[in-house]
Amino acid sequence: MNCKTVTGGVLMNIEHYEKTMQKIYEAKTILEGLKDLKEGNTDDGAEIIRKLKEKYEL
Repeated sequence: MNCKTVTGGVLMNIEHYEKTMQKIYEAKTILEGLKDLKEGNTDDGAEIIRKLKEKYEL
């Protein structure tokens, strides 16, 4: 087991902590994206690519 309950909290090894924090970060990022989608805070992908190609002469 990677975690141990101790007085005042939980003790875990650094690898388990880092994996857990990465999963939390990823979940928060997905939730932010879903919120943007729901609120209409999106741009047309094809239009963005066209503008980038034009800007960087690709």
